Amino acid sequence: MIATQNGSKVVLKNNEIRYAPGENQPASIVYNTLTTPNGRQFHVTLPDGTVVWLNAASSVRYPTTFNGKERKVSVTGEVYFEVAKNPNQPFTVEVDGRMDVQVLGTSFNVNAYSDEPFISTTLLEGSIRLVGEPALASGY
Repeated sequence: MIATQNGSKVVLKNNEIRYAPGENQPASIVYNTLTTPNGRQFHVTLPDGTVVWLNAASSVRYPTTFNGKERKVSVTGEVYFEVAKNPNQPFTVEVDGRMDVQVLGTSFNVNAYSDEPFISTTLLEGSIRLVGEPALASGY
């Protein structure tokens, strides 16, 4: 264990950061942002058990604990998710401030580098729903 943050235990093991929910759920939400530089990759296990792999030049912003009716994170660049299933608390990924990917439990990749004109998603398992402006959410 390397830290305790807002009720969650933070553990670094085998080059992976893991968040484990603590016993006391805090009233306020604290967010962290993990960013990978060019040429590097990293992965993190979120407090709900969702595993996130970040490709080079990517980021994920996430709460240290998931409270409320939904689990929501924000990403830039290219990020792969294996979302922990929880039908009572849907998972939403805000993609570069341009669209949302809504899931209940699935495995998928999001590619949204700012220097590329389009956002792409690759679904490996389950289902997702894209929400955003039609011009931005449509596939090309």
